[in-house]
Amino acid sequence: MGIILVIALMLVLLIAQVWMFKRLGKYLAKTYPDEWHSLAENSLGTPVSSVSNANLSKSLETGYFSTLQDKQIVQFKRFKKVNVALGLAITAVAVMLAMKY
Repeated sequence: MGIILVIALMLVLLIAQVWMFKRLGKYLAKTYPDEWHSLAENSLGTPVSSVSNANLSKSLETGYFSTLQDKQIVQFKRFKKVNVALGLAITAVAVMLAMKY
């Protein structure tokens, strides 16, 4: 029963992060259309959504969007940190519970 709860909680965290990332992408495409267009350039023939998601992730880490102090970007970065911390905490509790039994 415990492992199912851990998996469910981790799945909820993953879904929440993907949802927030997609929401941020839509916001950035609307707010910064020129930069978004450059992120969505597709020279390899792969789907545009895959390219823009990968490029957005990189831009949030080290590119143009990492330099902005936009409220939505700051909120997403904070959410991502909290989400990762919660995931690590859940994993640590699960490991401790597994070692107990």
